[in-house]
Amino acid sequence: MNSRKFLLAGVLLMMAGCESSQPGPGFEQLIVPILNRHCVMCHMVDGAQGELSLHPQPYAALVGKASTQSDLLLVAPGDVEGSYLYHKLVGSHLRVGGEGDSMPYQRDLLQSNDIDVIEQWIVQGARDN
Repeated sequence: MNSRKFLLAGVLLMMAGCESSQPGPGFEQLIVPILNRHCVMCHMVDGAQGELSLHPQPYAALVGKASTQSDLLLVAPGDVEGSYLYHKLVGSHLRVGGEGDSMPYQRDLLQSNDIDVIEQWIVQGARDN
């Protein structure tokens, strides 16, 4: 099993723990570190790019919120194709009626394992846990 599949399998197992009575790693443990590494530097309260501030409450800013660049929600729980954040990260945002550049802007794109983590989090309901 290659390292990417091994990592994804581990993430899925961790997220599967969210179904139990004891919440497993979720938004704070898996998604916030990715946002902090790649997104927050441009999406802060003062001068937030694209009218999106990911600090201090990234979950509230993303989940169930309308995109200002498309007709999609930024994150539609359970619906990757309906989540504009996902499209901006993988470069398919223009196909869904969006605008601008892929994210992160003028920085290295996210690694495929980070995108897989975000995708699985959305598919599993984009829980705040």
